[in-house]
Amino acid sequence: KERSMRSLVVVQSFLFVLFLVPQRSWLLVSSFQTPAFSQQHSSRSGCGTRQIFSLNDSPIPPTTTTTTLSEEASPKKENDNESVAKLKQDILKLASSTQRGFKASRQERNEMKGLIDALAKSNPSKDPAAAYFNNNGQSPLPQDGFSLVGKWTLFYTDAPDITSLENTTPTASLGRIGQECNPPYIKNVIEWKRPDWANQLPFSGTSDSRILQKVVTKVPPNAKPSSKESMLVPLELAGIELVPAPSADGTTSNNNKSNNNINTIWESIQSKGIPTTLVETLDLRLQGPLTAPFGSFRVLYLDDNMRIVQTSQNYIAMNIRDEEEWF
Repeated sequence: KERSMRSLVVVQSFLFVLFLVPQRSWLLVSSFQTPAFSQQHSSRSGCGTRQIFSLNDSPIPPTTTTTTLSEEASPKKENDNESVAKLKQDILKLASSTQRGFKASRQERNEMKGLIDALAKSNPSKDPAAAYFNNNGQSPLPQDGFSLVGKWTLFYTDAPDITSLENTTPTASLGRIGQECNPPYIKNVIEWKRPDWANQLPFSGTSDSRILQKVVTKVPPNAKPSSKESMLVPLELAGIELVPAPSADGTTSNNNKSNNNINTIWESIQSKGIPTTLVETLDLRLQGPLTAPFGSFRVLYLDDNMRIVQTSQNYIAMNIRDEEEWF
């Protein structure tokens, strides 16, 4: 009887995970898509549900200037650097007050656009996607030292497919959103956490339980930068992933992959909860040889710690390079 009960819980767990991650979130990067692709899929997305969580204000990292001043730096150069630092600080403050743009009014979105337009005029990066446009399979660092490669956390966006995620599902609480750039791939990452209302439910895990959903895109292998569009990066849809989040020490638990029996799964459900156990057990990574065109983005600004891009549908995304990795 006990074994039958365990089997029932496991079966219910697999059904539960189907509803855990909202369908709409798999189209996270739809703001990068061509209009035809986006319209084809947007009609299939369900309507949002009531809001069951609030977004935490993103911390404002220290702003650094993009150029090191020498002793012979001219007053104009010094003023330019001060202007860039001020613009970056204003952008970060507005991003925080609008909760990553999720709560931004039209006036605030217009204000952000003006700040970004001004900052883009001082973009120090000349070849930000060099690592993606190398036919020898290498990842050279651009001459100016600024590269897309790395892990980035979203601090602001006006893309509705992202700002609508907070009202998507009551079964999971939206956490951080990021992007992992590792040539030739660019993975859009969403962190899902246990909602507050579920903390008294059995097998719901802990407040630290996290699942990472990734929409995998890649730069086409034959892509080459245009002389007029060195800031434009084309994308193809390459796959999807649903994986466990790394622990505090940066490791990922995959014990269930090596000992995937009913007792092991049951023990994990008791300690980690149903969603986390399922994701560790399934470790879903779907990528195949076929890809599909998926739009592009243009780099407006890139320095050591800030990146701002404009998608093919003219939406803005501002990310900060991670100092403490969470995915």
